[in-house]
Amino acid sequence: MNLLKQATVSTLIALLAQTANLLAQSGPPTPWVLEGNANVNHHIHWLGTTNTQDLVIKTNSVQRMVVNGLNGNIGIGTGVPAYTLHVTNADNIRTASFENTANGTGNRSAVYAESKGAGTGAKYGGYFEAKNGTGLNHGVYARATGTGNAYGVRSVANGQATNYGLYSVAQGNGTNYAVYGKALGLLAGLGSNYAIYGEVDASNLTGWAGYFKGRGYFSERVGIGTNNPGAYLHVNADDVTLPFAVQINGASKLKTNTNGSVSIGGVPSGPTNGLYVNGDVVIGTSTPAAGYKLSVNGKVMCTELRVELNNSWPDYVFNDTYKLPTIKEMEQHINQYKHLPGIPSAAQMESNGGFDVGVMQTKMMEKIEELSLYIIQLEKKIEKLEATHQ
Repeated sequence: MNLLKQATVSTLIALLAQTANLLAQSGPPTPWVLEGNANVNHHIHWLGTTNTQDLVIKTNSVQRMVVNGLNGNIGIGTGVPAYTLHVTNADNIRTASFENTANGTGNRSAVYAESKGAGTGAKYGGYFEAKNGTGLNHGVYARATGTGNAYGVRSVANGQATNYGLYSVAQGNGTNYAVYGKALGLLAGLGSNYAIYGEVDASNLTGWAGYFKGRGYFSERVGIGTNNPGAYLHVNADDVTLPFAVQINGASKLKTNTNGSVSIGGVPSGPTNGLYVNGDVVIGTSTPAAGYKLSVNGKVMCTELRVELNNSWPDYVFNDTYKLPTIKEMEQHINQYKHLPGIPSAAQMESNGGFDVGVMQTKMMEKIEELSLYIIQLEKKIEKLEATHQ
């Protein structure tokens, strides 16, 4: 009897082992059917593997997608996904296409990307790179059309480190744009169209609506403080904000002030609606005359010119104490030096590079007054001779 029981137990064990072997080869029966499934419990009904083998999806015997069995990375177009979602494409024009056709008055996003978490490192809502092209390379190509507000790209960065609403790099052998925006108004007057729109909270003094490091090119008018620029650069400021300023190494070099003046050379403010220059001014030349604030290489025309005198006006010639040179003395000076007494010679003029207008005017007036005295003396002599011969 004991032998019979042992045989029965042995047979049962063998059958169980055979059954276990069959199950190991074919796997457990699956509840998934092609016609659909009902009453599925995701805790016990799921599609995948129980080991580190990849989950592979094929069509036409070609692998289309893989879920890495070790880290769960999903790859489309690649069998070795390096990221949570890794998509590669070597055949189609677009690697991914997103459309949002939902109606309504709320916000609609074809793509919404957000990067957040603890840490002070750089975070990107989206990182796009276009390279190795000899034609047009677009890191991001976006088009927004509509009768209301439409955004080709709308990005917000918020964090404790350095934050970029949009950070783009263009590099290649052809025409490369870090950011290329084009606004087309399909129907006039039905909405606002911005190729690029940047906004920063007015209370955030450390933020920039736009930050450019390097060269910039604008083929049309640029407005600052106005959305209707009337010139290639149109700045419209209030009566408090400094409209325009240029600094070199932190020192102010050029400013337009709130009183309408322009200051060159660091002065806080010039005369109202006037010009102040703290330095030399040259016109028609690049080299200023030594010791002079204004140098003009060319003709000067004005309706009035006023020269401030450093010396007294020569009315002292008419004082009784003034020693008027005799005609003989003047003749001797002219014969010897070939110029009037007290007047610089031609050689002196050339050596000095010209003459001081105020000084020369004073000297010329001195000679005119001396000539007036000579004429008066001659007139008296003539009258005396005429009286003698009568």
